[in-house]
Amino acid sequence: MAIATVTLNPAKDRTVFLRKFRPGQVNRAEGEHLAPGGKGINVASFLGDYGVREVYALGLIGEEDMGLFRSAMEARGVGHMFTPLPGRVRENIKLSDLAEMTVTDVNLPGPRWDPSHLEALMGDLKRCPCRVVVISGSLPPGCPEDTVARLVEESKRMGRLTIVDTSGEPLRLALEAVPHGVKPNLAELSEVLRLPEGPEGILQGVRRLREMGIGLVALSLGADGAVLSSPQGTVLVRPPKVTPITTVGAGDAMVAAMALGIHSSMELWETARLACAFSLCAITRIEEPRVEPSAVRDFMDKIRISEVEG
Repeated sequence: MAIATVTLNPAKDRTVFLRKFRPGQVNRAEGEHLAPGGKGINVASFLGDYGVREVYALGLIGEEDMGLFRSAMEARGVGHMFTPLPGRVRENIKLSDLAEMTVTDVNLPGPRWDPSHLEALMGDLKRCPCRVVVISGSLPPGCPEDTVARLVEESKRMGRLTIVDTSGEPLRLALEAVPHGVKPNLAELSEVLRLPEGPEGILQGVRRLREMGIGLVALSLGADGAVLSSPQGTVLVRPPKVTPITTVGAGDAMVAAMALGIHSSMELWETARLACAFSLCAITRIEEPRVEPSAVRDFMDKIRISEVEG
């Protein structure tokens, strides 16, 4: 059985590299990189980069960009069950300042949602021979906020283990549907659960998610690492210091490792270390494959991991 990723609002990620970005002035780029994106597409891509072959990417793709998305998945050995839509997908523009080591995001809206889109995705899910389903990313304009929750409920009825990575009201409603795994960042979870600031807020958030019945929680803390929790306990993973060149896909790489950990029945500490290593690969490499197995192994040796009480 495979891992399936569902992308409701796919995109083309265009990263523009420049030095000393000056708002309101003419800036000359040193280069650019264009890749198919959207959070679920990224998850599938990272798993393919790592050599996982039982992966399917599902999503709603504009017909004019279908070739780009299909060829990218096939190059990684990832299966695809895309639903074609008229027109193009949205575009996300990332301005990567190589001098200041900052990234400015400009995300455009996607095509408007139609109720038939959910029916198509549900049909694809039923046909997909998967055990783990990742539902991640933002919703396109007009998409009901309970769509992720409905996909979780339907996947659970099919006997699949679901992972959710979204934010705002869609996240709150998805938590009520009790997915098997979730990966919010601290700001996203604080918005939904109204957590106090500081370490107590982090631990309280993790506890509350586990008390809801969620089996695997990953709370990303940016450069400080992440907290992961399951019935086996709670751990803090701290990455080595690196120089990031992009922020595209850092959280998606963590979700990819979570999906692989669930699919392969890994121990918590192994999943946590792998998740951190995947994320480090994503932020330090723009060339493909971005999550290269030897780089993952190198990072795993440098990651610190410790148990967390409470």
